[in-house]
Amino acid sequence: MDVESFNIIQPSTVTIKFDAGVFPKLFQVFKDDGTLYYFRHLDGKTTTININFPENGHYITDHSTPFTEVSSKPIVISGQNIPLPKPDRNYPLATVIQINKDLQGPARIFYKIGIIENSPALLDMPEAIRVFVNLHEQGHCLYSQEFDCDIYAMKNYLALGYNASMGFYAMSHVLKESSENEKRLKSMFAVMNYTGLIKKRKKN
Repeated sequence: MDVESFNIIQPSTVTIKFDAGVFPKLFQVFKDDGTLYYFRHLDGKTTTININFPENGHYITDHSTPFTEVSSKPIVISGQNIPLPKPDRNYPLATVIQINKDLQGPARIFYKIGIIENSPALLDMPEAIRVFVNLHEQGHCLYSQEFDCDIYAMKNYLALGYNASMGFYAMSHVLKESSENEKRLKSMFAVMNYTGLIKKRKKN
């Protein structure tokens, strides 16, 4: 049965299969209020994907891609076997988030006083992106290196039930602090492969 929405009554992992030979390159899910909850860029060949919904509610798609809901089960929390680096800082974790309308980048942290600033541009992004970025900034209370903060963010982000693909998007398109960004992404993929979160594709 084709569906265009998800009615989530408990935190769930939903498996969907794209139908009628229509394999999208972009799949989007929106909250009932119209805000973008989830998106995923695909290769136009992917037939099946899993989507985590950590919050109850009614979600709708962009209606452009037919699909079948194959299964829905209690949410699968992954990533807890990701090893965290040894901290090289020891500041209390920042929990105060303020808006700075003049901030050029997406976010920054004053780790010594425990304040994270967000830009208006970040506020316009999906919640999952904002969560990942702020977790990355929070990581600077414990780590001075960007990649260590990526690891901290990914592990804690996945613990909340969010989708790994959105975390990777945040790393590749939002957190671009330096020319080392591509190296950081490759390193994160290596960590995820090592911990079994990304299964290596078989060669044809």
